[in-house]
Amino acid sequence: MACRLAGLNARELSAPGGPEAGAHLASLIPPGTPVTVQSVRPDKYAGRFDGVIYAGTASVNDRMIADGFAAAWDGTGSRPVPPWEGTPQ
Repeated sequence: MACRLAGLNARELSAPGGPEAGAHLASLIPPGTPVTVQSVRPDKYAGRFDGVIYAGTASVNDRMIADGFAAAWDGTGSRPVPPWEGTPQ
């Protein structure tokens, strides 16, 4: 089952900054990294859920926001677009 990172919006992979955001996420949890996934709720799209991923005690979701690869978003109102200028904020 697929997990959407809860509490944030990242650029789409096809948008400028999207591949970089995906690569940054992969760098935070490389293959073999033990993680804990906390399910928050079913996603509005079938077959996935919204969740928080922890690598150790650190929230990967929060790290994506702090590193400038995602914008905080609770899913209501206009979807914020993370700033992208070719480097993380």
